[in-house]
Amino acid sequence: MVVAPPAHAGTARRVLVAVLAGAVLGGLLGWLVAPVPVSPGPSSTGDPALAERLRAVAGPGQHGLAAALVAGGAVTTAAVGDDGRGTALTAATPMEIGSVTKTVTGAVLAGLERRGVVRAGDRLRDVVPGREWARSAT
Repeated sequence: MVVAPPAHAGTARRVLVAVLAGAVLGGLLGWLVAPVPVSPGPSSTGDPALAERLRAVAGPGQHGLAAALVAGGAVTTAAVGDDGRGTALTAATPMEIGSVTKTVTGAVLAGLERRGVVRAGDRLRDVVPGREWARSAT
């Protein structure tokens, strides 16, 4: 005796094939439209040797880098890449510097403390005279 497959078996197979084809097509489409990690473009300005050093340390996710090197009283600048809109960076290109100011402020404060200008427990109002400072409630 031959048993015929249930009538819904063909429908289930078609649904499974459609779902698998959709998943494969979706994966391929996602791969095609996924963003490509940015990296500094070919442009460079300023000192060629410093520009090459910048390019060597540039990682993915950066449109460009700019730096100033101060040595022996001389300032050397260079920039590589662009501003994200295609304009080549220069030493004069305005940029957001993120949290770099925190590190610089800490280094300056440490240097002033080492020279005895300030102490770690000093309050700003005691170090910077001639300015009206708000008094704390405590």
